[in-house]
Parts: sequence; structure tokens; C-alpha cells
Amino acid sequence: MEVTKPKGGRPRKSAATLRSRTVRFRVSEEEYLRVQRKAKACNLTLSEYARQAVVSGRIMRRIGTEELRLVSELTRERNNLNQLAYLQHAFGVASHEEELQRILRFYDEVIGRLKQKL
Repeated sequence: MEVTKPKGGRPRKSAATLRSRTVRFRVSEEEYLRVQRKAKACNLTLSEYARQAVVSGRIMRRIGTEELRLVSELTRERNNLNQLAYLQHAFGVASHEEELQRILRFYDEVIGRLKQKL
């Protein structure tokens, strides 16, 4: 009688996505620190930064929590703007100019903060 292990947990990676090979190379202390700083600035591990640089030749910066929070705020304000536009078109209500100005100022502020982060 054969005992089988119950299935569960994370599924196995396919052979195509499994990273089983190691690439090693030497750098000077200065080069190492420079690469480490660049990886940290991109919110990537040193391995992921080096892998992206070697394989694709370009680095895709990982979005940080602050940027995600700002995008979430923009989405909420976009919903408010859509509701005001609906009221304007459906009922001809034109008394929301102050709210529209507030939303526009908010968008300008958040976009400015995002530009500073990126």
C-alpha cells in the first residue's frame, strides 16, 4: 500500500519559469554600492534588479506603497467627478463649480506629488 502526501500549499512552478541556474560575476566595492543604491531606488532586490538589467536591458521600477495610495486617492476623486458630470448632464445642475474646482486642485496636487516620486 502506497501512502500519498496530501496536496496543498503553493503549486509547483513550471520548468519554463523555474530559476535553477546561477550567474555570478565580480564587481568593485564602488560598483556594488552603486548597483545596490539603484536597486533600492527602484524598490527591487539586488537579484531582481540585476536580472532585469541583464535579461531585458531595462529596469521596471516597482511601485511603492505611497504611489499606490496616491493612485487610490485619484480613483476616489475620479468617481466624485463622474457623479458631478452625471448630475450636470442628467439634471442640468450647474451649481457644483466649487466642488469641481476643489477636485481640480486635488488632481494638480496629487499629480505633482506623483511626479516628484517618479
